[in-house]
Amino acid sequence: MKVQKKASEMTPRELAAYIDQSVLKSEFTQEEIRKYIQEGVDFGCATVCVNPASLDIAAELTKGTDTKICVVCDFPFGLSTTESKVLQAKAYCKRGDIFELDIVANYGWIRSGMWEEVKEEIRAVCDVCHAYDTADGKAKVKGSGCIRSREHFLDLIDMGIDRMGIGYRSTPVVLGLKEE
Repeated sequence: MKVQKKASEMTPRELAAYIDQSVLKSEFTQEEIRKYIQEGVDFGCATVCVNPASLDIAAELTKGTDTKICVVCDFPFGLSTTESKVLQAKAYCKRGDIFELDIVANYGWIRSGMWEEVKEEIRAVCDVCHAYDTADGKAKVKGSGCIRSREHFLDLIDMGIDRMGIGYRSTPVVLGLKEE
């Protein structure tokens, strides 16, 4: 997303377009999942980022809105086999209602300097996505984790970041709708 004006001059609705609201806690009840997905829709977030088990709820609550669905692949550890990640991606893409897929890379491989393996795994998952015309030859990196203050959020936008994963508790804070 190309920044047209300073983030501090943007409305909460304009700022929300930078947010993938995370609704990923494993302990969430169905009621909590619905609540936090609906909040993301109400804020006007770009996407709600959900676990695969929440896809049907997300599809129901985002239908007819500007908020889209982002599903995680192998969250939170990224330690499944490449074959498993490929099968996950295929299942999600086949649905037809997914806008984005967040792939969790194998962090142990990254720490071990196994860059070729990391690259091949991401390529294998991307190949599946391309078979559904997803990503259309372009992919971006999303900033995520520890983005909890409005100041940090605004700074990242001004630096040119396109999208940020923001936890459901932090969304109203970074939008300036709730005190830090």
